[in-house]
Amino acid sequence: MISRRNKLYIILALGLVFSFTYYNVPDYSDNNNKTYENKIPLNLKGKKVTFPFYLYKNYGSIGNVHYFPTGRMGDYLTIRFWGNCKQKPFQGISCIKVVYDPVFDPEMNEEHWAGVFWLNPANNWGFIPHQGYDLRGATKLVFYARGEQGGEEVRFTMGGVRGPYPDSGCTDEMVVTLSKKWKRYQISLKGIDLSYIIGGFCWVVSYQNNSQGSVFYLDEIYYTDRE
Repeated sequence: MISRRNKLYIILALGLVFSFTYYNVPDYSDNNNKTYENKIPLNLKGKKVTFPFYLYKNYGSIGNVHYFPTGRMGDYLTIRFWGNCKQKPFQGISCIKVVYDPVFDPEMNEEHWAGVFWLNPANNWGFIPHQGYDLRGATKLVFYARGEQGGEEVRFTMGGVRGPYPDSGCTDEMVVTLSKKWKRYQISLKGIDLSYIIGGFCWVVSYQNNSQGSVFYLDEIYYTDRE
């Protein structure tokens, strides 16, 4: 007799066809002291873009096909994710809703953190060449976020994916305590090598700071060349 939990593992393994391995994932543990020393192959060229360059605008928008939120990390079974949420989007007709539920099944909470990377193409943890974007010219990564209750702590970053064809750079993490109201956030890209980026956006939550779980919303995620 297969338990409900084991059935869930089997379904996810078959459905997602996990093409990543954890050694390609940046370290997002609570004791993280991240450095970045990867060098991309000299013949690896990123695809040119124009700004604003959207990762999420509205559900079904053509702007959403640049990166895909397929890079689940850590205790990924504690995450539920909706890209077509209609609960008070910041702008337009939809937003993203994220539920982190570490108390649903304690055995699923082994890493004590979970997160999602927007990758290009889907599930590319640095194994597929010539799929990164050349984001040079961008000055900041902008996004809007709010919490369900307020007080939810989330870390945001971009870049840092490793592998044979890695990202050319990454930013430091931005640690945010969300409020119940939508707020604009921006990550400075000053001094970052943006010539080849396959990991366009990332969020991470930890059990230490969200032990009872958390619900938060994201909207209007894009790169801009404006100061």
